[in-house]
Amino acid sequence: MAPAAPNAVPQARTVEPTFVFGADLSGDFAGPTASVALKHFGADSDIGVGPSGGAYAIPYRDSEGKVLGFGALAPHIQGFLNHARAHPEEVFLVARFGCEPGALGDVDMARQFTHLPPNVLLPGLWLRANDPKFGVRLLIFDPFARFREEYWQVKLKRFLALNAATCNGGKVELVSVGPARSVVANDQCARKLGFKHRVFGANEANFGKDAQSVADLKAMWYSTHFLSLCDFKQTVQPQQFRFTTDAIRAGLTLEQLENELD
Repeated sequence: MAPAAPNAVPQARTVEPTFVFGADLSGDFAGPTASVALKHFGADSDIGVGPSGGAYAIPYRDSEGKVLGFGALAPHIQGFLNHARAHPEEVFLVARFGCEPGALGDVDMARQFTHLPPNVLLPGLWLRANDPKFGVRLLIFDPFARFREEYWQVKLKRFLALNAATCNGGKVELVSVGPARSVVANDQCARKLGFKHRVFGANEANFGKDAQSVADLKAMWYSTHFLSLCDFKQTVQPQQFRFTTDAIRAGLTLEQLENELD
């Protein structure tokens, strides 16, 4: 085995928010957020309620795997909120859970998370459900970095103007994740149009080879809408198919900008 380079410096791990996920009291950690908690945040599969590792479990299914009613769910959510208030030094990232087919909906789940302490971060869809004045967090899929071009910037401005009611008067934040060239293009576009821009970077020190997948999930839970600059019918882009599928699972509203010059 070749020795390590003498000047190599290990990448320092950073403090991640405590990951709050939906648990199953039957011990099944195959759910969409429980599997993330188990694999990436050190959750203990024997703990279905409360903190373990870098995660916090809120059960929304009983010991038989059935979805809990709100009467049974509410005390667990309040227990979590009390825990967050008791630990103001921690930041708690709540994943979008309980909204898969056959479970609960975003509006109903969002209503359970009110009067939040400042260290609790909710999914964008829940914030939007709880606040009629909340704007749009627009996750951009632009693998060709087209938003660096004025043509696409103008198209986005027109698109948002036509959908001003949906955007609550123009409260728009662009969201980026993925290749650096796309992030830079989105940043140029955001600056040109006067929008906020949130970037989710891959934390390789903490998540290794899965860093990009974790960053993608965080970006989707943060966002409210998904905007593709590729044709949804295009199948030669595996990345687009995966990203679009994940956006649908995340409950995002899908939009598309078409190239009228094609």
